[in-house]
Amino acid sequence: PWGATPLLFAILRRAGDLSELVPASASKIEERLNRPFALYRLDDKRRIVRYIVARQLEPARTVEAIEDLEPHVPWNGLFLEHRAKVYADEQHPFAERAEKDRQLFESWN
Repeated sequence: PWGATPLLFAILRRAGDLSELVPASASKIEERLNRPFALYRLDDKRRIVRYIVARQLEPARTVEAIEDLEPHVPWNGLFLEHRAKVYADEQHPFAERAEKDRQLFESWN
């Protein structure tokens, strides 16, 4: 009932690709990734792929996917930049913190 880890990993890898190749599939894929797999298998990867897919959808869905990654977000320049922009555009309560994280990351690189 919970799936083999290699199979789940392969599905996650393909989900982001499929949502870009067939944009009409993005909404359904994001919905499926909205909930953890059984036993929270590959949960960090699931949440990151959900964010990647949600970027193609309306801002509210992107915000939800980013919120799901809080408070320990990926420490990656592109992600931090996008997070700060989305939160600022949507006047999200974490907008200031997101911008500070982005600036801190930039100061280290």
